[in-house]
Amino acid sequence: MLTQYQLLLSCETAVPPRAAWAYRLYAALLDRAPEGFGGLVHQDAHTPVSQFLRVREGGSLLWTVNLLGETCEAALSGPLEVLDRLRLDMQTELSVRERRKRRIGDADALFSLAEQGGQLHRLAFGTPTAFKSRKRYQNLPTSRLVLQSLIRKWNSCIPDRPMPETEDEALEELAAGLVCRSFQLQDSTFFSRATRFRASLAASSLKTA
Repeated sequence: MLTQYQLLLSCETAVPPRAAWAYRLYAALLDRAPEGFGGLVHQDAHTPVSQFLRVREGGSLLWTVNLLGETCEAALSGPLEVLDRLRLDMQTELSVRERRKRRIGDADALFSLAEQGGQLHRLAFGTPTAFKSRKRYQNLPTSRLVLQSLIRKWNSCIPDRPMPETEDEALEELAAGLVCRSFQLQDSTFFSRATRFRASLAASSLKTA
């Protein structure tokens, strides 16, 4: 249901490593997927793959890839298991030094894991993030926007246990049960279809009322 891969990468060129390489790594991964998979998962706004890249001290890179749902796992687990080198362009080649895998098999296991944290949960965005609401991008991660996004993502990845996508009034009531205790908020820029947006790079602590 939910599989996370973490690949420790080393850069074998003189080019300084950058977190923005995540987009090219993602494209390289999709090239290794079964034919048609890339188009299939981008048909709507609920892509069952999330990934980001962190530059670590010393110049190594940690690439985290989350696969949501059985279809995505079947398509991408194989390539991620055997991936050893990635060429981003003529000057940049990365090699896999270490590979870690973590899997949560079903919704009950996910709920059990969440309960271990009690009522307090830390939410961090590893890449610039904006929430689309009423056809506009919002760069402040309010409780309502976070909850709306989580419900939609859940329903697309766990169709056998759907959650109701509530109307605005009911969603506001649910969001009122989440209290943000702290924010560490920065903003950044990202591009989508050649359009420039401002987005959040945030870490927050949410408490259920």
